Amino acid sequence: DFNTTETTIQEYFSQYGHVSEMIMKYNEGGRSKGFCFVVFNDKETMEEVLKSEHEIDGRKVQTRRAGEIAGANQTNKLFCGGLPHAVTEDDLRQYFVQFGEITNFEFIYDKTTQERKHFCFVLFQDPSSVEKIVEGKLPPGSVI
Repeated sequence: DFNTTETTIQEYFSQYGHVSEMIMKYNEGGRSKGFCFVVFNDKETMEEVLKSEHEIDGRKVQTRRAGEIAGANQTNKLFCGGLPHAVTEDDLRQYFVQFGEITNFEFIYDKTTQERKHFCFVLFQDPSSVEKIVEGKLPPGSVI
């Protein structure tokens, strides 16, 4: 439902584990676009959510990894969470380049404070780079 609130989504997914962040996407008129990003503290919680069916406010909800296209198993977009503010794009590039060619980084900023949030998206040239990472080769303390 496009009237579902951020609180409703946060409360629903909290039953699986700690939700560290929830980002609802809105159009220019302030109406929900019908999707959001839910960030969990650990990979196990995310995996549990992904293999379950969900219904919120009477509607079935699809869940998938950030950047994953419905029906496809591969994505070139990697969510990288739990980043300290001090981490720079150069720091991230230096680490992630070992997995493949990086095309871009997408950083998200708080609309009120303009501070960078504690996560980003890393876009790789080849989806196999993301596959290498999610097979367990994660930077210490990171959440996917």
